[in-house]
Amino acid sequence: MLNALQDLIGGLMALFQGRGGKTPEERRRLIRLKCSYDVTAIVGDRTMPARVIDVGLYGMRLEMRDRLRSGSSLYVHHPKPSHRFDNEHVLCEVRWCRRKPKSPNLEVGVQYADTPGNMRRSWVKFLLKELGFDERAIYTRRKAIRAPASITGEMRDGQTTIPGTILNLGVGGALLQSASSYAPGSSLRLRVGPYKRFKPLDLEGTIISTRKQDESEGYLTSIRFGSVTPSQVRLLGDYVIDLLRDATD
Repeated sequence: MLNALQDLIGGLMALFQGRGGKTPEERRRLIRLKCSYDVTAIVGDRTMPARVIDVGLYGMRLEMRDRLRSGSSLYVHHPKPSHRFDNEHVLCEVRWCRRKPKSPNLEVGVQYADTPGNMRRSWVKFLLKELGFDERAIYTRRKAIRAPASITGEMRDGQTTIPGTILNLGVGGALLQSASSYAPGSSLRLRVGPYKRFKPLDLEGTIISTRKQDESEGYLTSIRFGSVTPSQVRLLGDYVIDLLRDATD
């Protein structure tokens, strides 16, 4: 999985969440993956270089030189063939096009317009699924990729604090090794870090499972994150991407 990530998201920089999403469906529509990913845009008989600057479950945003008309169709082409996906072209519809501030380039918002079958086989679907952005379960443990880690962390329930070490971290949750733990189903706050140049991350969470190790190592506690603010998601993304970069170096 890490090799796939290294091949596909070398330009990945951060994760962020749009404002205003409250229900799971709204969050699915608003969550975006911010990136810098070179592609080719094909409109009729014209082929134009472009760059994906964010991508989500329902569309993406491109940066390019050429102005595209709202409502027009285009194919976004993946420049590097791979055995991991079958469809290198994704049909999209232009929703808007505007000048990027302080830049000669334009930003183009596109919505996926391909068939469900083509999307399931596409490079976009593969990329989103590898990163845990799946329409069935954005934040579930098995769908969200985890980055290996060894970062100071602690759980607290308002009265008791349990220090430990974060062993892995992802969009949806984390695994904490500690001398003791809370019961599954417990609500808590998890503090992660600080890590490198990043400030500590503080998130609401729920304990999914607790597994006893031997007496010398204590417990492994799997934690699923609850609601998060846009700033928390950005910082969480910084952590995860830096950890993935370290793991694939």
